[in-house]
Amino acid sequence: MIKSLNTEDTLENSGLTDEEKLLFSNARPKAYEPYPIKAVEDFANWARANSLWILAFGTGCGAIELRPLMTARFDANRFGVAGRPTPRQSSVFVIGGYAS
Repeated sequence: MIKSLNTEDTLENSGLTDEEKLLFSNARPKAYEPYPIKAVEDFANWARANSLWILAFGTGCGAIELRPLMTARFDANRFGVAGRPTPRQSSVFVIGGYAS
């Protein structure tokens, strides 16, 4: 059974206290239309198709800086950088760590 999206009872935080409701967002997601200029979408698709596939390899304590690269805070995926698990699948190796 699907409830109407216009009612308050469909929100997951409707049973919480006012103080607890401040901890959660009850905003509904918005759908966005593609960019009106087709050239921008074509360029974005080209960039995604020719993206860098990286393999991050850490040799020491400097490797800790490579892991957050793919997290939501720094989000390298929005720039077309995709992490790969093996050298055979990657086009760029990023080696971080000791330089001696």
